[in-house]
Amino acid sequence: TVIEILVKAGDRVTKEEGLVTLEGEKATMEIPAPMDGEIKKVHINLDQEVTQGMLIIEMQGESDSQVNEETPATAPPPPVTDTSVPNEPVVSVSSQHVYSSPSVRRYAREFGIDLGLIKGTGEKGRVQKSDLIAFVKSRVNGGGSAIPSVPDEDFSKYGEIQSAPLSRIKQFTAKNMQRNWLNVPHVTQFHEVEVTELTNAFSSLKKECKAKGQKITLLPYLMKALVNSLKEFPEFNSSLHPDGKTLILKSYFHIGIAADTPQGLVVPVIRDVDQKEFMGLNQELKEVSEQAREKGLPPQAMKGGSMTISNLGGIGGGHFTPIINVPEVAILGVSRQFKKPSLIDGQWQEQDVLPISLSYDHRVIDGAQGARFLMHLSNEITTRVNELLIGE
Repeated sequence: TVIEILVKAGDRVTKEEGLVTLEGEKATMEIPAPMDGEIKKVHINLDQEVTQGMLIIEMQGESDSQVNEETPATAPPPPVTDTSVPNEPVVSVSSQHVYSSPSVRRYAREFGIDLGLIKGTGEKGRVQKSDLIAFVKSRVNGGGSAIPSVPDEDFSKYGEIQSAPLSRIKQFTAKNMQRNWLNVPHVTQFHEVEVTELTNAFSSLKKECKAKGQKITLLPYLMKALVNSLKEFPEFNSSLHPDGKTLILKSYFHIGIAADTPQGLVVPVIRDVDQKEFMGLNQELKEVSEQAREKGLPPQAMKGGSMTISNLGGIGGGHFTPIINVPEVAILGVSRQFKKPSLIDGQWQEQDVLPISLSYDHRVIDGAQGARFLMHLSNEITTRVNELLIGE
């Protein structure tokens, strides 16, 4: 079956340039020009069934203006096994669902281009060679985006719908999240921290504070433990210069706290955490959270962080992948703790476990550094109860 005619009468072609594309039951093939020359007449139409030996195109070679070269149809080849070619850029999976000729796909592979990013102008949206060339030119000239846009779909044809505008904060957050995710190579490592002693101590302190009319959370403790690890691993308390060649190391310890508000996600920054005690941080967190929910925060209150904590423990769920709050290079995710049976000295015992997730910028931090930081932080959370929580 003829699925694409790549030339018309009067076109000049070079040897091996595609003329038509045929599709059989198990394969698609392109009929190439046998020589340099001019197309004199096309004898076939789209969707026409052709057989071996049928005349499909007449062309005149440049070397002999008196001779017409007849290009016969060739039977579709047998199934071809896909074979990887060393050191050849691979077109992404999305390209496999795009209509295009084998020659266009070959060019796309050579240039490492995803055909899914190109809008085809051929029959039934087929991507033609001219579309590929125009796409490459637009990228060379700095035009357009390498990220395909999401198609605009009319969901009302499936049933009743409603439209609700996103808040200004959610729109701003969406842009930042997309920018951060696309520009930073994220790696996330997960761990479960044994927190039985911490849980018991925190429960006792919580009862004492409740009797005094005070409400406390575990977050200030985690902030203090995180600062200790940042001191031990300064690469995590840094930012990568836009030139990608310089690491800016910070001597301050300001911790961002992702806060859920009715308007959307905001990240206030608590400054100089290393210089503050548990109860002082608890009070500051309370005040900042109330301000974020009721009045909103000024932009300056959400800048200058060393690292951010995203705490979903109050909601629930297990591990997750937090997105780095650029220009920071790492973020800590905290989930809801749970009880887990553990085999200790041959006996099964129930322990309290806190799931944590560490996402980091792989341009700055490698996997070994990430694992060491995670283990150090886990140890700080487990063993510094008296110092960081009680203040002894």
